[in-house]
Amino acid sequence: MKFELEANTKVRFEKDGIYIMNSKYQTKEKITDTEGDGKIFYKAIHSEEIEEDDIVKGFLKKHFIVPLQSYEEIMEEKNSRYTSAPIYMTLGITSGCNYRCKHCGNNSTAPKESDLKDEEIYKLLDEMIELNLLKINFTGGEPTTNPHLIEYIRYVKGKIPRITMTTNGSLITDEFAKRLKDAGLNMAKISIDGLSMFHNQFRNFENAYEKAIAAIKNFQKHGIEVRVQTTLTKDNTKDLLDLMEVLSDLKISHQTIVPVCPIGRADREMMLDKESYKNFIYDMHLKVKDLIEKGTTTNFQIRPVFGARELFEGLKNTSFETLSMKYSCEALQNTMEIQPNGDIVPCSFLSLPIGNVRNKSLLEIWKDAEANKLRGLFENNKNNEHCSNCSKSELCNGGCIANKYYYHNDLTKKEPYCFVD
Repeated sequence: MKFELEANTKVRFEKDGIYIMNSKYQTKEKITDTEGDGKIFYKAIHSEEIEEDDIVKGFLKKHFIVPLQSYEEIMEEKNSRYTSAPIYMTLGITSGCNYRCKHCGNNSTAPKESDLKDEEIYKLLDEMIELNLLKINFTGGEPTTNPHLIEYIRYVKGKIPRITMTTNGSLITDEFAKRLKDAGLNMAKISIDGLSMFHNQFRNFENAYEKAIAAIKNFQKHGIEVRVQTTLTKDNTKDLLDLMEVLSDLKISHQTIVPVCPIGRADREMMLDKESYKNFIYDMHLKVKDLIEKGTTTNFQIRPVFGARELFEGLKNTSFETLSMKYSCEALQNTMEIQPNGDIVPCSFLSLPIGNVRNKSLLEIWKDAEANKLRGLFENNKNNEHCSNCSKSELCNGGCIANKYYYHNDLTKKEPYCFVD
């Protein structure tokens, strides 16, 4: 048979023996026969084939080891609708921000009294570690305005494999970038929405563009991966094509372009009509093709795109990705977001609370009836008169719920950015 280490068992291999202790059952043992029982235990916890003799039965009785599950048994236990616990999470550590961006979905201004306190954030980080979270993204507001950001990152270093943050870049000096790297930050996503004139005006902050570009260089200097998040509006389509060239020259890892969602300070007047959106995607496709020929190393993404695969047939295996080529919405399937006041929402674009961390644990909220109610909406999103008979609906599952909710206040309506007739 094959076995593995029981989840609550810790082991120390020392010169005078092997120390074993199970925290749940409070069982313990020291194996001094390291050539006999010790080797059997070592083989057991490394899933080697061994006989279930009296020694192994003793390990089982003390809950040091458990039978290794087969692949089929593991997969049978999984819920097909969503992961057993979140895989990725976003944590808002402040509602405060030093910018007043015209499209801010959170209406971020000054920190609020309702913001999570320091001890509450550490409790959440402990919960995430216990859930075996694979990625955490720190956000706000502007996360760099929280004086404890470095400590939070350092706290989860080595416990959560990927640590990222979303920032406007305004406070990222060379010294701060180094401290973030030393603390354990793996990737920074900087928000840039155009060239200097548009970006500064859109962010309501003089030199916002210049500071963002400086932040990119400071992050890269200290070995932090840089991605850029860009909001597409009807007023910055030309700027964004030029910005792609700038970001390619800077050799950033990824640029993701997302059309504005009418939430918070953003409104419907900022949005492109569906024909303009389709034209921008095609212009972006041509721009990426040109940059690929010039040897770009940047990956360009735009989402959502609905049923547009045929527009990009000449760009297979390149640096261009669209939602319809890659994946559909992951909100409440493997990820959710904690807002600065502790409310849990599916994503930053869909501010519909399904619980608050001050009242329930993350896992309880993930499995709760409110979460399942929203999951039902996601599953039924494509079952409306516009999508049910569409050949593209398997690619997009009816589009973005947030766009429908805030544009129409009716999930049975057509996705406002869908250009499929």
